[in-house]
Amino acid sequence: MPVVLEACPVCAGPQIRLLSIRKGDIRLCRCADCGIIFQNPRFEEAKYGPGQVTKHYVPRLKENGLLDAKGKPIPGKIAQRYRKVITLTRKVYAGGLIADIGCGIGLSTLALKYSGFEQVDGYDVEKQRVDFGRDVLKLDLSAEDVVTVPPEKRYSLVVLSSMLEHVPDPVAFLSMIRKNTLVPNGRIVVTVPNVLSWQFMTQGKKWENICYSHYYYFGDDSLNEVGNRAGFRRIALDRPKSGKSGLASHESYLRELLGIREINITGGIGAGFEVSGPIASPAPQLASAEAD
Repeated sequence: MPVVLEACPVCAGPQIRLLSIRKGDIRLCRCADCGIIFQNPRFEEAKYGPGQVTKHYVPRLKENGLLDAKGKPIPGKIAQRYRKVITLTRKVYAGGLIADIGCGIGLSTLALKYSGFEQVDGYDVEKQRVDFGRDVLKLDLSAEDVVTVPPEKRYSLVVLSSMLEHVPDPVAFLSMIRKNTLVPNGRIVVTVPNVLSWQFMTQGKKWENICYSHYYYFGDDSLNEVGNRAGFRRIALDRPKSGKSGLASHESYLRELLGIREINITGGIGAGFEVSGPIASPAPQLASAEAD
């Protein structure tokens, strides 16, 4: 049953604005205080049933050119797909162990290994994905929850590739990574779909990243806001510079709709953070109600 949030799930601000973008029964809201854009009402993310990874997830990866007909990874395509992850990791990595959290079947883990980062451990709580990565890709992945339960070893860098938008409470999630997973001066790399992009502006509700499993829609400022609230400081950013598309009226409309100054070109954004100041006080328990 979908749940309607009556305040911002990040800062608990009461001033939330319903945006005019609607995709089926998916509606988006923007917080007037912290600027985060989020799904409201919120739908529970579907879990994979028996055999779904092989039947649905893998064929999509083949269509996208990441796996060949036999289900084997294509190194060049994988490196291209995870370019932001690799670029940012090279910028912020200072040695030590790397944890790739939310790695799925392990393609992001492979991309890092292909790029020379050999001390990478892949984690995903979806056991079906982990089993596929182990059996087919021959990766030593784990279904262990290293975020809420401290692992035996600590990591110098945590990579979150296209997964923070799936997390119901990103500030609490990053705070737990800081507390339970990272070394005291650890760093994180985060990549997410970019709601301040030309792709979103031109495609609108047809943008593929508007879906039930994405609770949040980040831009530069809102991703930085979430990182800061979890006690991190941004030290690297990866996105192309802003550009003109010739759609001045559409650009003006989107700026006003989302309350931002700048439109970016790419449909994805990435940032590197390091442990900084204290963790912000958690948002109070939010009032909510089940949608009709």
